[in-house]
Amino acid sequence: MASLISDHPFRSPLAEQETGLCLVDESLSNHTAGTCDLFALFCGGGLSISLQERRSRKFLALETLPNAEQPGRSSAEQFRLAVNESRILKEFEFSRSFLGFGNAWYTLVPNGLFQQGDETRLLRFTQSRSDLQAFHQRIQGFDARLIFGLEPELYHMAAHLFQNPVVLHAVGAQLERASLESSIGSQPTVSLHLSQRELDILVYSGKKLLLQNSFPVNTADEVLYYTLFILERLELMPDQVNLEIFGSADPRSGALLRLKDHLPQLRVAGWPDYFQASYKLLEVPAYRHLDLFSLSLCAS
Repeated sequence: MASLISDHPFRSPLAEQETGLCLVDESLSNHTAGTCDLFALFCGGGLSISLQERRSRKFLALETLPNAEQPGRSSAEQFRLAVNESRILKEFEFSRSFLGFGNAWYTLVPNGLFQQGDETRLLRFTQSRSDLQAFHQRIQGFDARLIFGLEPELYHMAAHLFQNPVVLHAVGAQLERASLESSIGSQPTVSLHLSQRELDILVYSGKKLLLQNSFPVNTADEVLYYTLFILERLELMPDQVNLEIFGSADPRSGALLRLKDHLPQLRVAGWPDYFQASYKLLEVPAYRHLDLFSLSLCAS
């Protein structure tokens, strides 16, 4: 078993940790920012923010506020502190706000089996916590409904800090992105998303969603185990699938290099052609922020 790396199993010690990263296109001002939508992703105690111009759908700003690693603070308090530190939120106005949250309190159901008002019952049927506030999100690309929960204190904090935010789940954004990447008749694709010791595995073939699940991970061996377990369960051979990874997975990390020893076809996701971004944002590796940018695919 690979030893646990104290910082993050898939971060290179030399990798830039993006503390205080804030990139803003020169064209952005308070006047132009008013025509932008704000997308924010809160996951593992860290917050990332981007502004997208509504007409051109071009991303003009990106900011990351990593987890401060302060045990004992509630998610709501960590969220508030991160929001208060944001330069983008201090300096720019925006038209609409879309807030994405990453957690393991979710389930997927076929859209045809969902009725408005079912979300609380379905969430409590699949999750052990009874105090969560239930939400639902339509997954257009796979005609499914994502049911997810948030701690009430966190939701109320978000609703207090942002005016009429649209609440989304990070997995929903991953699913919408996968539906754009899929093509009828193509090889099955296994998409691995890593975030703060959590692995999301998404498997799809053409326009058919085969599987989506999340697992807690601490080592490269655990990521490899769950990936091979899912492939075996679906009767897929590793050399017969497209395999990608994104999120907090630095290509230079020893753990990721070990994964590629066993899964040589594994590739790190790059900038997709359906996302337009300022040249300043293109300097940042796309794999680190695809989950944030993919929230825009959930906006109507």
